[in-house]
Amino acid sequence: MEPIETTADDRTANRLTTETLSSLRNWVGAVCEAELRRLESRAPRLDVDARAEVARAIQRVVDGLLGDLGSRVARDAGLVDALRTFFVFDRPGGKP
Repeated sequence: MEPIETTADDRTANRLTTETLSSLRNWVGAVCEAELRRLESRAPRLDVDARAEVARAIQRVVDGLLGDLGSRVARDAGLVDALRTFFVFDRPGGKP
């Protein structure tokens, strides 16, 4: 079996896909952390176990929403552009 050649355009598309998905996951992680801090300030009596359960629930929701986004984006390059536009990842710093 012969190796599959990749072009410069393929490498650029792969890099852009990886950067976009990484930015999205970082942004989602920051939103989750901010909400957990907010919960802690609004419900300071919530015990450690309850906070941990809320954090796990939030992570399950994130995992369910993002799911197999990487494979979907790999199949449709237009999704990368849509994600970058929707979440404004082209601003300096790569964050919305």
